Amino acid sequence: MILSKLPSVVQNEIFYKMEYSDLLLLSLASKNIKKLIKLSQTRRFKSIGYIVYGCTSEPYLLYIRNKHGVDFILKIAQHEEYDKYFCSIKDFQFDVSGKILDFRLCYQNQIPCPVVFFHPQEKKTVINSMHNYLFDFFGSTVEYHWKSASYYEFHIPQLRNLSACSITLGTHL
Repeated sequence: MILSKLPSVVQNEIFYKMEYSDLLLLSLASKNIKKLIKLSQTRRFKSIGYIVYGCTSEPYLLYIRNKHGVDFILKIAQHEEYDKYFCSIKDFQFDVSGKILDFRLCYQNQIPCPVVFFHPQEKKTVINSMHNYLFDFFGSTVEYHWKSASYYEFHIPQLRNLSACSITLGTHL
């Protein structure tokens, strides 16, 4: 079955039933699929309150906050963190904003969890590449927030449309 050959009503229904993390991974597969998702999910994407980079420790969590609650997008982790995940699928790579990034689909409590990996010297580049892709995918109407814990030392990168930064005393974001 070729998704792009289906009627737009069917495509919309399929995309609407998918989690944000699944839509993101699918959008990385091709420019045409990305365009289909963006066009069919415009209203859904406009309902996103904001996208949060939760940085209390590694891995970094990216999630969406909206009126329905929190929806997980993905994790960003250092390559050496492999052993901390229960991964059953081999690594795969995607071109994300002009940079080839390593991904792995991991499972936590039997729920698929996409993880993008980086080498220590590439941390900022990977975060910037993912942010630029998210900005293009979800759009400029979405606010982007950076949240970190006070004890966690990490320079807040300069990201396009980053509208809020906060430091919390605890680890709960």
